[in-house]
Amino acid sequence: MKNKLFILTIVMLLVLALSLTTATYAWFTASSVTRIEGFNVSVTANNDVNIGVKKDCSSIATGTITTSMFVTDAVQYTQPVTPGQVGGTWTGTDGLSANLEHDIEWGAQSKSVAANIDSEDVALSTDPDDYTDIGTGLNNANYIQINAANLGDDALTNVAAALPNYGATKDPATSGDYCYMLLGVQPVRDLDVCTLVIAIDFAASTSSTLGILAGLHVAYRVGKNGAAASSWSDVDIFGNSYHYTTQKTGVVTNITDTSGNEALATAYEDTYGSAPTNTTYCALIQNLSVTMNAIDQVEIIVYLDGNDGDVNNSALGSSGAIKIFFCTELAD
Repeated sequence: MKNKLFILTIVMLLVLALSLTTATYAWFTASSVTRIEGFNVSVTANNDVNIGVKKDCSSIATGTITTSMFVTDAVQYTQPVTPGQVGGTWTGTDGLSANLEHDIEWGAQSKSVAANIDSEDVALSTDPDDYTDIGTGLNNANYIQINAANLGDDALTNVAAALPNYGATKDPATSGDYCYMLLGVQPVRDLDVCTLVIAIDFAASTSSTLGILAGLHVAYRVGKNGAAASSWSDVDIFGNSYHYTTQKTGVVTNITDTSGNEALATAYEDTYGSAPTNTTYCALIQNLSVTMNAIDQVEIIVYLDGNDGDVNNSALGSSGAIKIFFCTELAD
């Protein structure tokens, strides 16, 4: 049997404690919606890949990709020059390694976010029809910027250009509107499988339903070992099968050995010390490079999608943990 090992764990504890209202439209009107209690990185001693964050994460590089393009160990993020745009810079120790400690804060969310594709170039449009999910928006020729907003009576309100990772003061103690990373991922040995897993664990939620967790999205794209970046994808982690009204007991986990990656359930159990249960559900970024020393660039945005009908005041009150880890399988 092939040796199956996990190599990276990133854990974000997501707490949503809110008063419920009768609103059912996408976006929400409440404030202090989401708090991330922790966003920590740890790597096992027997890792199969090295990781880092790209120094200039305004774009995915092509051609020859070297470890000097990345920083690792303790890293610090600086937001993009223009609010509302994806990117920024990182500083830290040059290279890739098995240890990555970052200063991301993603908590105390008062708004949801979406991509503005208003063809009339109104940057802070208050019309919900001008918005789409981030992945679709970044692929759209009319894309302007990512905004954060609340729902007003007839239009969006409190519209502002969204900031990644921490707030307007650029103080790591304050939260941003969404979580953003451009990772470098390099196998240190030949593999058969290299998959990034983004899982939601809602076992500790006091709500009987999935609630607003059903509105969590992941936008991502991949540049494989110097090739041009793929188009952006946008994944509703719970998809069309489960929504904010879904009872927790109605969810069946997709972290199994029959889910398209035979090492997935084993990687989860090795990472967290127990088998996945039906209170855990995931999205996969599959087919990362498996050749030793190849370097992939994986750009990831995790956010509450204001354009998703599951993000509304009636969905508030649920809680959960977002767990991001790599699942690998060694080559024969």
